[in-house]
Amino acid sequence: VLINNIKVKKATLHNMDEIKRLGLKIGDTVNIIRSAEVIPKILSVDVHNNGNEIIEPTFCPVCGSSIMKYDGAVDIYCTNNTCRSQIIFKINYFCNRDKININGLSIGILEKLLDNGYLNEGIISIYKLHNFYNKLIDMEGLGKKSIDKLLLEIDNSKNNDLKRFISSLGIPLIGKSTSEKIILELLDIVQKTSIDLKTLLMDFDISKLNNEDYLQYEYRKSFYSYIINDINIKYLKHFLDLGINPIFKMNNLDSTILDSKLFCVSGKTSIPRSELMELISKNGGKFTNHINKHVTLICNDTSTSNSKVIDAKNNNSKIISESEFLNLLKE
Repeated sequence: VLINNIKVKKATLHNMDEIKRLGLKIGDTVNIIRSAEVIPKILSVDVHNNGNEIIEPTFCPVCGSSIMKYDGAVDIYCTNNTCRSQIIFKINYFCNRDKININGLSIGILEKLLDNGYLNEGIISIYKLHNFYNKLIDMEGLGKKSIDKLLLEIDNSKNNDLKRFISSLGIPLIGKSTSEKIILELLDIVQKTSIDLKTLLMDFDISKLNNEDYLQYEYRKSFYSYIINDINIKYLKHFLDLGINPIFKMNNLDSTILDSKLFCVSGKTSIPRSELMELISKNGGKFTNHINKHVTLICNDTSTSNSKVIDAKNNNSKIISESEFLNLLKE
């Protein structure tokens, strides 16, 4: 269908809670919008066509393994770490621009590499691709120029931020902002201004995290469960063996002009959202995905179809454009 002269072929249903909220059934006709003029979103059911209910899956459709949910989360996870889709999408997630930032490893390329036996160790495998250089340059769709560029990207990724590294591992409930919270908490515990992967694995007493105060939030429980797992510890030490030891240092703020103010970003912006988040953080502000009366929404489109704008108006939150936000930093 065409929406504002843009052809839309699909709209993602994010989770079973959203399907239930919409009352959606197989074969229904739906109303869709481009949320914030960007992302196709199913707004409501237009016509029920007496189809069957959408049943929540009980096993992984790719490998047939059992599935699970984390407390407080709506996402469903396959429990098989060797599932083909898990391997491909975990590596793809790891290489994402907002994570480790390795260009050149699309889903299609990852599938070819996996089919040819070059990704048998998951994410770690990408740091061993140089061992297969002569074979890789002969693969269809790649070639010497592409492989040289890819291997350079991989080498450059070794000097990365611990915050990005932790968020790239695919630990449930742990994204970039949450990984920063965890690291800041760890720094507070060790009373230092920097921490690296080696310290976290070998010098830090993980048992210090095993208390009610630390584990009161689900994201902390998820991180703790990951970091005490013997398989994960062995896996992370493998990165150290390959010379990858990401570090986090407390950066001096560019300014305190935002002074702990809360900001949320919605819709299309000229600057990548990750860079806006960095600007907020470096100038003393804080980033959140949730709207309340204390949050300032940065949004270039204030149309009522934007759910964040609607929430902001309902909460009497301040709404500013991207340019107004950037002007704030110049004051």
